[in-house]
Amino acid sequence: MPECGKLRILICRECGLSFAAPMGFVSARVAAGQAIGCPAGHPSGIGRDEQGDTYAINKGLAEANADLTEKLHAAERELMTLRAQTQAAELSEKELDRRCRLIAARAHPAPVNRKICMFCAKPLRALAGHLLNQHKEEIARLSPADFQ
Repeated sequence: MPECGKLRILICRECGLSFAAPMGFVSARVAAGQAIGCPAGHPSGIGRDEQGDTYAINKGLAEANADLTEKLHAAERELMTLRAQTQAAELSEKELDRRCRLIAARAHPAPVNRKICMFCAKPLRALAGHLLNQHKEEIARLSPADFQ
């Protein structure tokens, strides 16, 4: 007769029924890779490699990790956008206008008396106004050393 001094409490994942099994029996089944069923006949999954608790937990953790990583990247992108908007708001209109005119003066020339925008690559006649209206945040993100 097998020793049954210590018992292990198991809970069925299907029906939630708690039951006890001798520790030696549980260890032998797990070592053999065999499942232990609950008294109602549901397999508990203990002892199975790919369908057991460890596999399910690791799979769930990997999915949760991927989801949290995506949320972190989205939050970082939003933070960068908010920082750029804050920097654009903090720049005085005079400084922003000065930066736009300096970028426009350095821009590559295009045919028919136009200059190319460095942010959207459009050839424009009024580049400084376009920069001031369309690209305030990008200009605010540029280093002040770029405008010396």
